[in-house]
Amino acid sequence: MSRQRYLPHLRHESVYPRHRPLAMLVHSDRKADCIEPERSARGRIIHDADSHIIEGRGWLEGYATAYVRENLDQGIFNLDMPELDPIIEAANKRLAGDDPELTEALKSDLFAHPGKRNMWSAYGAVEKTERSDALKIMGVTSQLVFPSVGAGRFARSKDMEVV
Repeated sequence: MSRQRYLPHLRHESVYPRHRPLAMLVHSDRKADCIEPERSARGRIIHDADSHIIEGRGWLEGYATAYVRENLDQGIFNLDMPELDPIIEAANKRLAGDDPELTEALKSDLFAHPGKRNMWSAYGAVEKTERSDALKIMGVTSQLVFPSVGAGRFARSKDMEVV
């Protein structure tokens, strides 16, 4: 059977083209040379269909219209709670290049490094250049990317302009 039959959405930016996407498709900028075959899936093409971006404070608002910003729910997980301050500060420090040792350690152990527990600091979780690099390291050709904590702010809204 053709790949297109099983994965018809891979040609679209959104699985639901008439609506704002709840998921986006991210392609690696390098398809054939993702990583060395002995470290990857040995030449197989991999499409990751369940990946998540971790939204930071203000991320969703930065993409929303004024109407949507005014009508977003707080959500179950409040990104503005002060308990997150040290976690987000540590992630911002790493992303700013102030912790190169942690960045290299996360990059060399994408799946199991303990630093990945800080979702905002995980290699490729926030920054698009890192995400492309992580795809290359993993040997993944493309990903269908879903929101994580941000989805709860609009997904249950009864206002279709917000959804």
